[in-house]
Amino acid sequence: EREYYELWVQEDCTVKLYLYLEIKVLSGSISKYIRVGLPAGSFKLAEVRCSRGVRGISEERTSSFTGVVISPREPTRTGESVEVELEATLEEFVYEDLTNPGYAGIQLIPVWWSAPVRDLRVKVHLPPGVSLSEVKCTPSYSSAGTEEGRAYVYWEGELKPEEKLKLGVAFPARVLKAKPAKPVKPGEAQPWYLSWLPGLILLSIIAISIALLAIAAVRYWRREPYVPPELSMEVVGVRRDLDPVEAAVLLRIHPGRIAALILLSMVRKGAIKVKSTKPLKVEKTGVTRGLRYYERQMLTCIRSSEIDEDCLIHVLRTIRRNVDGKVSFFLRRQTEEYYRRKIEELWKQVEEEEIPEVKFRKYEENVLWLLIDEDYERKTRRVLKSRRQVEVPVIYVDYWPIIIPRPTPMRPRAEGRPPEAKPPAKAPTEAKPPKPVASIEEFADKLCRSIEEVSSKAIRKVEKAAKALTPEVRVTRRSSSVHRSCVCACVSCACACACVSCACACAGGGVG
Repeated sequence: EREYYELWVQEDCTVKLYLYLEIKVLSGSISKYIRVGLPAGSFKLAEVRCSRGVRGISEERTSSFTGVVISPREPTRTGESVEVELEATLEEFVYEDLTNPGYAGIQLIPVWWSAPVRDLRVKVHLPPGVSLSEVKCTPSYSSAGTEEGRAYVYWEGELKPEEKLKLGVAFPARVLKAKPAKPVKPGEAQPWYLSWLPGLILLSIIAISIALLAIAAVRYWRREPYVPPELSMEVVGVRRDLDPVEAAVLLRIHPGRIAALILLSMVRKGAIKVKSTKPLKVEKTGVTRGLRYYERQMLTCIRSSEIDEDCLIHVLRTIRRNVDGKVSFFLRRQTEEYYRRKIEELWKQVEEEEIPEVKFRKYEENVLWLLIDEDYERKTRRVLKSRRQVEVPVIYVDYWPIIIPRPTPMRPRAEGRPPEAKPPAKAPTEAKPPKPVASIEEFADKLCRSIEEVSSKAIRKVEKAAKALTPEVRVTRRSSSVHRSCVCACVSCACACACVSCACACAGGGVG
């Protein structure tokens, strides 16, 4: 579906690469691996992210493929999409331009597929000191400009199935502090010592094997009494960047409440409308910008204004696995205490506000955090005490089924009692729709009640949902092995050349 590249050419002849891929499964599923080809044989991975989670990563460097292979945690089924982001540093990717003396350049061939790429974008940032008038491109760029003092060129378009589009850009080599690599011309003889390289490698392997065998023999004869091994893992403190829904999963909140938090978060972003809570009816609005990964998955669970419960449980399992991954190298118990203290501090901030409007605004801004509290109903009634009428955000009226009372004129009492005063009639003015108003205590109470209704209606298979949220427990308590590899991605076959007018290092890929 989408394939975005952004490259920064550095003065030391390295290139920073950011790659974003969105893959939509038309038939079958992606469950075993995702392969992404990289345009240089020498690279260093910085980070890889996958919307389906990452179970493992490996790097491949062969004559036919150079890149990385991701094993996703969860499969991507027909009609679903998976997103992959990759950051790496490419080495030996800037070459001398043989056709333009005094110039250096790069050439990139984006990943090609057996299916079309509907949205291809490539943006190359050139080193400082290069002006646009000195840049040479092939083919002509879609646009160009200057960003943060550096010139850039930009291409966008589409790729046909199996199309290998070559994009090249050259610039004056004088701006580089390191010397660009010299390309090998077609038919040019290689240095004599390269022919000896395979033999040297074989001899080195044999020598290392003999040395290892000798060391093993010596250690066998001099071995010490067996001591049971112990494994310790260095952790880095408290994880502080979880959002309210992820924090609720970490704190093992009831799955129905977590589902209600997700829906309320999507309501606040304008992605859905909750038409009713008895029964639970939800309507999509078409807004998808700014949604988190679990909110995008939740949209796929809404079918005919109802929420597919098995799909919702799958969403909860995805959140739990992402949370487990985020806190795996952190102190889990201390992280839980951190979020409990944070929620208590937010309650205290709301309670300390004296002006009802300010108190309501503080409560509304942090409502997702406050609803994590198991005792949020009682605390809401205690903290929000005011008979003043305040304006309620229109989003809760249009997108969330809460009945907001509106002020009515005073009416005469029953016979035998003097009638109450009626406000004097005013001159007719242009009619305006009344703004919803309510006491903050009444509004918050109705919001809490509606949250409980959504929590009870969203999930009926409570045991299955609770199992989806239960963290994976390791069998061994004394020690455990942790394997962590760098993250990476791929799809089909990709190839990128190391210069504008010379050789190209190909890298293919695929999914399974």
